[in-house]
Amino acid sequence: MILWFANIERNQITLNMNLYICTALFGSSINKMNELVLSNMREDQTAILLGFTDLGVESKLLSMGVLPQSMIRLKRRNALGNTFIILVNERVRIALRKKEAECIILKP
Repeated sequence: MILWFANIERNQITLNMNLYICTALFGSSINKMNELVLSNMREDQTAILLGFTDLGVESKLLSMGVLPQSMIRLKRRNALGNTFIILVNERVRIALRKKEAECIILKP
């Protein structure tokens, strides 16, 4: 889904394109009011995976079997907040860097 916003400032129109990558496979879309980024989750909080904002992170996680509509639980984060350990569908544990966690969009 691509959202376009037009900002009019001093008789100049600037287009700001916000790109959210959603999966067409499950027909999910991102509602900005209900979205959550993995890096903002609390420990032991559970959410449903909606999509990704980075194609590199998306391809890596999809190849590991982390699909949209999967249940994600944040099990642990390190003291500095740079590493996140998630549990996918109550089966697989994956460690992610903060940069990767910021690219994962969830529904609480």
